[in-house]
Amino acid sequence: MYLSRPELSPTLTQSTADGGDSRWDMVVSRMVDLWKVVCMGCGILLPLSFGFFQIGGVSENTYARTGTLSVYICSGMGLITGIWYIYLEASFRAGRLGDAWVKASVSPENRESVDFWTYLSLPFSLLGWSILFSFTTFTIIVYVDSSQIPDASPTAVYSNPKQIMSIIFLSALTIGHFTQVYRSIRYVIGV
Repeated sequence: MYLSRPELSPTLTQSTADGGDSRWDMVVSRMVDLWKVVCMGCGILLPLSFGFFQIGGVSENTYARTGTLSVYICSGMGLITGIWYIYLEASFRAGRLGDAWVKASVSPENRESVDFWTYLSLPFSLLGWSILFSFTTFTIIVYVDSSQIPDASPTAVYSNPKQIMSIIFLSALTIGHFTQVYRSIRYVIGV
């Protein structure tokens, strides 16, 4: 059952105003538990991405290699972000993020609210991307016949459009996720 804003806002304001166990502390406790699960998931997927390279034909198949590197990028950043958030648990419990939580919960349609929830859910998003890329890579490995893939030569990198697109995709993925992680950590520290 959803609460209307008039019912929600006094409760939220009151819960963060008291010095004891507030609703924000309960939210932080649950988030920390979930971030630990995210870290475990990313910790499993990170070596899995290296394991994909041990399968014959993966390093020669542009799509499988791109998927594998995407798993590596997303799970690595998810692990780093999750660990960082767990490390910052005490500052999450400090009043300033609790106040931001009240503002984000009272008016969910404004920009600050979207940023707040986007940054707190970033490790979950990165884990989701890792899982998606893992399934995609696994599907490519299972259903693509590696014997049909020609061996890659060092000069083929410059002339193969699939490899160039792979480089562009991985660069954009890395820059995009790194930017989000940077903005997220800057927001959490600077709020």
